[in-house]
Amino acid sequence: FIFLYKDSKMPKVRTFISEASAYVWMIIGLSYFVLSFVFAKIGWQYSFPFYILLYGIGTYISGRLISFKPMAFGGAACLIMVAITPYLRYEEQILSAAFAILISYIIPGHLLRNYYRKKAL
Repeated sequence: FIFLYKDSKMPKVRTFISEASAYVWMIIGLSYFVLSFVFAKIGWQYSFPFYILLYGIGTYISGRLISFKPMAFGGAACLIMVAITPYLRYEEQILSAAFAILISYIIPGHLLRNYYRKKAL
């Protein structure tokens, strides 16, 4: 909260990409919140394919917005995992979700950081 407060005081330039990305992740965050109520009612054993679907969509759109192919590929790979995950046991679905986070967030994030570090030099 402290970081967000300090960050909000700094003047910002709003671009189409930053606004579009903010809206995409805002609706995905709200979708997670709403789905938590749904899965509290019907059972958590059905949740992981939906969560993988949502962050797959988010990372694919973000990757396309910033023209970063590894991120878009990670998001698309999540969509393939959504088709496989319901056929797995619940314990394997948890691992599937962790793998989806790895290929859609963690690996592209490190690649993007390395890209900008090399570009800055």
